[in-house]
Amino acid sequence: MSDERPDRELVSDAFNGFCKVWRIIFRGHPLAVVQSNDSLNLLIFVRDRAQFLLLRQPRTGKLFLEGGDGKTVSTVAGRFDKKFTPTELAIAEALEEAGVRVREDQVQLLNDGKWMYLSPGMDTERVLMAYAEVNSDQVEEDESVRSAVGEDEQCERVWMSVDEFRNYISEDVRLMLFREWWFRKYI
Repeated sequence: MSDERPDRELVSDAFNGFCKVWRIIFRGHPLAVVQSNDSLNLLIFVRDRAQFLLLRQPRTGKLFLEGGDGKTVSTVAGRFDKKFTPTELAIAEALEEAGVRVREDQVQLLNDGKWMYLSPGMDTERVLMAYAEVNSDQVEEDESVRSAVGEDEQCERVWMSVDEFRNYISEDVRLMLFREWWFRKYI
């Protein structure tokens, strides 16, 4: 396996480096590569309520393809656009998006902490998947829509019982992977 990387030319630098489009030549053929920040998804289970805390929020890809409000149900998630460890990012995003105070010892990285590609055919984004079990005293009572300062994330809480989670038909492949992992481990 060679460490040699193909020649690359920057085609577009959108959103101050948040997303870049590159043109590369691979085996004599031009290809496009979308470079974006890696991310982390966190599945939260509130033990004493026996419920999962998920989020409904707009996703630009869905909005682009389908229109409407672009909302889908997923987990807490964040991008490694700041210098965070995976655990630090999980803790920060849980509080910012869901109003949950997750402790460091509650964050469990799945897949042995190995990165997974979401769409390796064209996109560089890799994802880490994490899980945290918390108690309801770690969950802020305020059910309002949440967002980081300066962002318009519009995160709405979605509570699901174990049975609802088991039967939920997801539009997000990561949520399906979490469900498969959780039921294999706990049921």
